[in-house]
Amino acid sequence: MIRVLSTSVLILMVILVSISCENDPLPPVDEGLDFFPLEVGMESRFRLDSIIYDDSENKVYYRSHILTEKVVDTFRDQTNVLIYRIEQSVSDTNDQGSHFARNVWESIDGNEAIRQEFSLKYNKLEFPVSIDQQWPGNKYVDPSTVIIVAGESIELFKFWPENYTLIFRQAETIEGIQYQDVITILQADEDSKIERRYSLEKYAKDFGLVYREMQILDTQCGDYPDFEECMIVAWDLKAERGFILRQWRIE
Repeated sequence: MIRVLSTSVLILMVILVSISCENDPLPPVDEGLDFFPLEVGMESRFRLDSIIYDDSENKVYYRSHILTEKVVDTFRDQTNVLIYRIEQSVSDTNDQGSHFARNVWESIDGNEAIRQEFSLKYNKLEFPVSIDQQWPGNKYVDPSTVIIVAGESIELFKFWPENYTLIFRQAETIEGIQYQDVITILQADEDSKIERRYSLEKYAKDFGLVYREMQILDTQCGDYPDFEECMIVAWDLKAERGFILRQWRIE
């Protein structure tokens, strides 16, 4: 038997369905802001190991430190973006004699996670985060920037690609600490015959940066009479100037 509904009944049904849909909360969008948490009082401690190549002295130096970062206050810049000031302090690996090193600054500006240190401003992340996402991480950086390492000039960003790439998102154990959600950002992985530029960072949800690795190295293969032989030697052995750095969260 076919029943015919009146126009008023149909209108009432449409209204009820509409109200039901409006009351149904939409699932929250995972922007990924928790990978770059910012709050006054936050503190992170890192182990920082570095190898420095001194071409002028033909020496290699090994250094280990504890780096502490603490968010100490905030201010508004000229565009009203909230900037977080972070104090860095450094001690040796037995955590004795900690001393203030420098200030760095972080902020969320629109969909960009910004970090400024050593007068260089980086676009560390863009939101929302997703696998294979790419963005111009060095958009605020002069690609011809030169730094001094052991008295020698080196082009930090030579051959760096235009974009950073988010290559992994997964649970991960880093130096004995388990994290449920970690994103891995490949910033550079370039290797010419005489220059190596590699930079990678990992961010854990609710913790921020938990791992960082850089290889900024140059060589002329001066210790190898056969240039082709030099090409197959590991970079940590043939490098003549620059540095290798590993940094990881220890708390």
